[in-house]
Amino acid sequence: MKRIALLVVLTQLIASCAIKTYPDSKDLEFIYSTILENHPGIYNERDADFRLNLENSYSKAKEAIKQSKSNSSSKNIISDIATSFNDEHLWGYWFDNRAKKQSSKISNFSISDLSDEVSWIRLPSFSLKSEQENNFNELIKHISNLRIKKYIVFDLRGNQGGNSDYGTQIIKALFGNEYANYEKCINNKKLFADWRASEGNLSHISSLLDRYPSLDWLQDVKDGLKESLDKGEPFYREYSSQTCKGANLIFKPDFKFQIIVITDSLNVSAALDFIDELKIMTSKITLIGQKTKADRLYMEVRSVKLPSGSGKFFFPIKVYRNRPRLDNQPYVPDIYFQDIHDINALQNFILEKIKSPQNANPKGRK
Repeated sequence: MKRIALLVVLTQLIASCAIKTYPDSKDLEFIYSTILENHPGIYNERDADFRLNLENSYSKAKEAIKQSKSNSSSKNIISDIATSFNDEHLWGYWFDNRAKKQSSKISNFSISDLSDEVSWIRLPSFSLKSEQENNFNELIKHISNLRIKKYIVFDLRGNQGGNSDYGTQIIKALFGNEYANYEKCINNKKLFADWRASEGNLSHISSLLDRYPSLDWLQDVKDGLKESLDKGEPFYREYSSQTCKGANLIFKPDFKFQIIVITDSLNVSAALDFIDELKIMTSKITLIGQKTKADRLYMEVRSVKLPSGSGKFFFPIKVYRNRPRLDNQPYVPDIYFQDIHDINALQNFILEKIKSPQNANPKGRK
């Protein structure tokens, strides 16, 4: 009887020690292998430190997690791996039941007039919820009417990116399809992308194509990844196949309006892509607010569930080549404005700046 009792105690002790010592080691191993198999940085000769950083971070985390005494501690250790890459597109997300119960307020897209000459366009996100789709489509319908304005203000406060196609839709609606396509095509002629060829990435693109069959570029990427895999090549290189129609136009449209973009420290990813495209369209652009975040040249985020079931891991699967905005280069505003969330002070400041650009009231500036 004593032997049975002792055996039960020993069994429980071994089980508790195993859980205590290796609470999330399977997630760590999974993230490490996922990066090795799917991330473009592994074979990126222009980022020679990527592989070394991965091995060092993984080695440190593997030792640290053995000493971990809680799941939260282990999650922090694993999250440090993502942080070590200094990449806004690579991160871990942990499920939190309390967070799920909290309902986040959905911000709307809107157009309003500050004066007869100034229109204010609110762009809170490029990662749209279903509730925002109709709201966004209404904005697209009316944005071309703003060409008669002297100033158009794009308010990007809080915009943390999402799908850059939303920003492109806005630009096409404002500047016109032909002009926007031509200018973007000419400026992006030297830009191309290397997609990491892996079975997982191919499966991901295939699932996207099933959801969005009208997107021809997804079919091209799918075919390219498959061909690269068959050849044993690490990348599918995607060049722009677009013909720059409009090269024979006698003149370009002369847009009279000037653009003002409100930026803050949350702006990243597709929000920065939007500014990139605006700068391609016109030189009449001023950034007001705060310095943005920055993103790396690694793009096209994919997510996978962690084997523990406690969260997800997000990582990019392609790398840009020859992007004009450099790796991890933020946008610095032409005019700093400190109280970025004081909408009345911000709008009044802009109106004063427009009225007397040489002697504007400096209130709110750093």
